[in-house]
Amino acid sequence: MRAKKNQSHDREVWGTLEATDHHFRVEIPRAKNLDVTISENFSLQDPDLPLVPSDQVKKRVILPKQRWDHIAAAVRIEFNERCKKLGAETGSWKVGANDLPRSLGKELVVLAWAIEQAPEDKIPYAIQNWLGLSPEERWWLYTQANAATGHAEKGRGRGWRKAIQIALTENPIDSKAEGSEAADGSKASPRARNAAEIKKSLTIG
Repeated sequence: MRAKKNQSHDREVWGTLEATDHHFRVEIPRAKNLDVTISENFSLQDPDLPLVPSDQVKKRVILPKQRWDHIAAAVRIEFNERCKKLGAETGSWKVGANDLPRSLGKELVVLAWAIEQAPEDKIPYAIQNWLGLSPEERWWLYTQANAATGHAEKGRGRGWRKAIQIALTENPIDSKAEGSEAADGSKASPRARNAAEIKKSLTIG
């Protein structure tokens, strides 16, 4: 995926990145027995060249290809639907380097963190709950977890990162609750209600 920056504030969507754009890169291998690596990059690198480890490149998560395959389609559909609403270019995953603007990259990493060590049968719960969060809530979760546990390997299974896994995989959306009343007497949508519950369960201290 490539990314394009809209003229409005922080409206970053798939398209073409400028040479110095802060972005995320998803490296997808062709072989099924290799890992997918998601890195945060503070300047754009040539997609035809290997990533060069430096202070400008931070690996955020490493996923087995099999786990990546569980979430790839849902993420693509979610991002493309939002792009269509903005009248922006849509995209698709490809083998090799896939670049995303930082806003979408943060959202993707939150879902990847939720499933990296979760039981495989709970990955659908993580996808449902992730879809139930607004982009702003996903960004908030990324910020909370990234500060202390953002390293791809050293941060695995710790602190907020572990809390995200628990909250998103052990709180499945109840579709039967659609249309139930909120505390103020209004009708609460499953999306809004689920987002609030996940944020509450992640409040530490």
